Amino acid sequence: MFRVNALFMGMVLVAGLMVCGACSSSSTTPEPTDTTTTETTPPTETVTPEPVCGNGVVEEGEACDDGGASATCTAECAVLECKPESTGQVTTVPAFDAEVFNWADAHEKTFPFPDASVSVEKVTMYMTMACPPGGCDPWDRLGHLKVKRDTGEVGEDGEPVMEAVEIARFITPYAIDKGMGGPGDCTWTYDVSAYQSLLRGEVTLSLFISTWIGGERGWSVTVWFDFHHGRAPLEAYQVHNLWNKGHLVYGHPDNPVDDHLAAKTVAVDAAAEKSVVRIITTGHGQGNTDNAAEFAMKQHTVKANDQTHTWTLWRNDCAQNTCSPQGGNWQPGRAGWCPGDSVVPEDVDVSAAAVAGQDVDLDYDIEAYENCCRPDNESCNASNGGCCMSFAGECNYNYTGHTEPNFAVSSQLILYRDPCGVVSQ
Repeated sequence: MFRVNALFMGMVLVAGLMVCGACSSSSTTPEPTDTTTTETTPPTETVTPEPVCGNGVVEEGEACDDGGASATCTAECAVLECKPESTGQVTTVPAFDAEVFNWADAHEKTFPFPDASVSVEKVTMYMTMACPPGGCDPWDRLGHLKVKRDTGEVGEDGEPVMEAVEIARFITPYAIDKGMGGPGDCTWTYDVSAYQSLLRGEVTLSLFISTWIGGERGWSVTVWFDFHHGRAPLEAYQVHNLWNKGHLVYGHPDNPVDDHLAAKTVAVDAAAEKSVVRIITTGHGQGNTDNAAEFAMKQHTVKANDQTHTWTLWRNDCAQNTCSPQGGNWQPGRAGWCPGDSVVPEDVDVSAAAVAGQDVDLDYDIEAYENCCRPDNESCNASNGGCCMSFAGECNYNYTGHTEPNFAVSSQLILYRDPCGVVSQ
């Protein structure tokens, strides 16, 4: 029995040791914990730099930045609003006031006009032709208004060299005296916006009528201008004189018109967005072959590099003239004019040829023609209807039914720019 208990106790001891071995295995030392503290960086505050207006970089808070004032951005980096507009405000500038003409002398006077800071949408000119107390000149006469501008050159006499730029032409009516059933006066309207750059500050105007009536008769002329404030889509800013000839003889083989209408080269300003050749031409003289040049329909041509524009110089609306009735033969059509009316220029857009920053070659041609009915033509036969008109009476010019054929020519190249591209200094 003792031996059995001993055996039992041995087994219990072995089992206890096994259990304790298991207990020892499950009670191993735990793995060490990392107690190192991790430093946390606080969030950095984002600081937006103040915008620097004028550095050419659009920064926060700026609507634009062109490095200074430009056509679309102000010096304060705000968008510049610029668009065609009419403010409704009109400034009237009086010029000649009942100026009496009875002889072919130009009347020159200087008048104050708005300065260049006044932005205008358009400029309108009005001219009233009235009978003075002594009565109207009964004949149709050529007249024009010119601006005298300083060329910047000095003449031999030490005086500034002045240049005349024609801005308006007209033909006086035949007798319009009220006592003869006429209206007594007539008013014409001109759009002279193309010359707005010349009508600034102190302006000298030259008004001329080719009348030799003398005495108490003649014309009383009043001229005034309306400046319509605002902004035009394009602004006329340069006027270059081209061909100007007050009496261009037409049809004489020894004196061809081409000798007086030589081709011209003009440097087109870099800011130009539109270029227009303006031709103010009227035909005069009668009794000649084709009844030139007053009653002859002849073609005129303007060339700009390879661009060509041809038109027939003729007015066929004289009978509808509101400056009527008149005392003479005012209803038939004429070469570019009507008695008692303003002359409408021929405007030729040459923008395609006149490229900004480059030269443009310009030429003006008139249809070839020879006048048989002239004093120095040995073949002239006044009785031959193919040579002279029947009322000419002779080959000599007699200044009644037979006068030398000629054209009065004035012309300019007018440049236009975007007014929004002009920054006031």
